[in-house]
Amino acid sequence: SVVEANLLHAYHQSMVVLLTKRRLLDQYGPLLKSRGYDVKVLDLVHPARSDVGYDPMLHLRNYTDIIVLAKALVSASGCTSAKDPYWQISAADLFAAFIKLARLLYWDWARMDRVLKLIRKIDYPPALDEDDCASMSKLRTLNPVDQFVALRKKDPQMFMSWLQYSNNASNTKACIQSMLFSAVNGVLTEGIQQIMAMPKQLEFTDLVNRKTVLFNR
Repeated sequence: SVVEANLLHAYHQSMVVLLTKRRLLDQYGPLLKSRGYDVKVLDLVHPARSDVGYDPMLHLRNYTDIIVLAKALVSASGCTSAKDPYWQISAADLFAAFIKLARLLYWDWARMDRVLKLIRKIDYPPALDEDDCASMSKLRTLNPVDQFVALRKKDPQMFMSWLQYSNNASNTKACIQSMLFSAVNGVLTEGIQQIMAMPKQLEFTDLVNRKTVLFNR
């Protein structure tokens, strides 16, 4: 009674519509298009039905954004403890370090899939002298241990986060990894990763610059 009334009377304002039923899109999508709306679909329940993707990596501007994203992904896994938040905080710091590493290695091409590839290689043994890391292209082929060391001067904060993790005892590192992997495997599912990797990504400025309706589920 509320959503459908707003859709029927929409002529000029942009909207974000939270879908509980696909019927709303099927019924009102064509009507809105006939009124000049750009209709976009971001379906997190059935990713294959999305026509636009969303990768939060494309919207990061500073370290605050990075740590907020890392904490949100780790806490969304549900593996949290109010009595002992150390593991969650440590996993989020490590996640943030990998995000920053990906941004240093790949610049504007640093998408979430690259972050996850780096995380999956966590704790590979060192294999290369840091003085041999002359080019960025060569550095990208190394394991994370070497990459963090080689880039420590470019981002000391990132390196300290990695060092704080790597200096832990093996059982402590295993617990932090477990928390991090729970976030990666439980929150960033295959379908969500497909949405993040889509070539056409959601641009929030579209909601301001032209008439747009985003159906989100």
